[in-house]
Amino acid sequence: MGEPTVDELIRHLQSELGQTDDIIDSIDRKRRQLQIETCIQEVLSFQQRYKILDDAGIDPIKITEAVRLIHTAESKSSSPEKSTESDWCEKCQATLEEDLDFCPACGK
Repeated sequence: MGEPTVDELIRHLQSELGQTDDIIDSIDRKRRQLQIETCIQEVLSFQQRYKILDDAGIDPIKITEAVRLIHTAESKSSSPEKSTESDWCEKCQATLEEDLDFCPACGK
């Protein structure tokens, strides 16, 4: 048995929505119905957005690039030492911690 599909998730949520009739407290019942209906709307929105992006040849999962800070040459450390806090990660431009042997932001 593989991973559940979006359609299976929608069917599951619709089933859960039908079961909310069993909730005795009307406030709790309405709250739960709203949660499930909102979730169904988000799933349908995702499904539609995914199809539009996929049809356009855009990777639907990777919509935006990661934002990174761009430092000027003046802000980078001019010394070749690796143990100062003013050193920057070459991959993501995050500040390197002096007590770590790797970048705390990207792990490199």
